[in-house]
Amino acid sequence: MYVNKNKLFIYNLISVAMIILGVFFSFIFLLAVCLEFTNDILHIDNIIITGLAAICCVIILIIGIHRIKFSGNTNKFNNVFENDPDGVLFISKISQLFGMTEQQFTILFHKLTKKGFLINCSLENQEDFVIVLNNGGETVEDKFDIVQCPNCGGNNQIKIGFVQECRFCGSKVSNIKKH
Repeated sequence: MYVNKNKLFIYNLISVAMIILGVFFSFIFLLAVCLEFTNDILHIDNIIITGLAAICCVIILIIGIHRIKFSGNTNKFNNVFENDPDGVLFISKISQLFGMTEQQFTILFHKLTKKGFLINCSLENQEDFVIVLNNGGETVEDKFDIVQCPNCGGNNQIKIGFVQECRFCGSKVSNIKKH
């Protein structure tokens, strides 16, 4: 699991509340502006104040929609991460999946991790920038295991819950328990 569901739920709940309130009050204030025009005597002050209030409500509505779109990226990341067998994703490849430049993708990734929406993953600079996934373990012992290759017998340190290539012969090694 690479999503902090509690934080994401609260963030989306606030975003939906902003959208609902934005729509409701925008409608009310726009209706008030329209009703002001039906009066025999126009009060320009009332029209300006009510119009500005309607504009503020529309801005709140737009911010709520932007927040929902932003948090939706968390699920996109999670889907890609959960389907990755070895726990290492190259930024150059994953940014193409998202239709972004590497810089745009990196900025989005940092924003989502800073907000606490994405967990159990980190951006690291190995030979190329990569996102490294882990199983949520806190110590090295919780994250890695020594597995003997079934093909050549070589010992490999691999991430728990992932499949990697043997560093000696290139065959697939795993410590995933089959039920």
